[in-house]
Amino acid sequence: MHNVVSQGCHRDFLRGRCSLSFNVILDVALFPGANEAVRCERVPAAALGEDVTLKCNFTHSLDVLQVTWQKLEGSSFKNIATYSKAHGTKFIGPFNKRIYFNDTSLKASSITLRGVTLEDETCYKCIFNAFPYGSFGRETCLIVQCEF
Repeated sequence: MHNVVSQGCHRDFLRGRCSLSFNVILDVALFPGANEAVRCERVPAAALGEDVTLKCNFTHSLDVLQVTWQKLEGSSFKNIATYSKAHGTKFIGPFNKRIYFNDTSLKASSITLRGVTLEDETCYKCIFNAFPYGSFGRETCLIVQCEF
């Protein structure tokens, strides 16, 4: 497997709005249809302080053991939440009081971030770990709007 990444985050403070361009990351596997294995809903822009929900679905019939959500921090992704039937939900780091799972299915996953801040404006990755084929993920980017 290998990752194909597109970059492009920016903020436009001169216009009094914060924006983030939409990026997509694909995990490419060695069997047909792997690129379509994960679908994420595009996140509408969220106003500063609002709650926002990120959603993704696993479209293949493979056995999923765990779903992981990651946040892009700097140049790397960091785990912020995981779900598995064996271990339940786990929240990692400062997000543990501001995040919750809406859907704890192993085929569809959604998380809500409470009270978004400017630090939340970045890309998030939803990863489905499917035995024995490995992980399949897709990235979605959060846009935080702030009027000055």
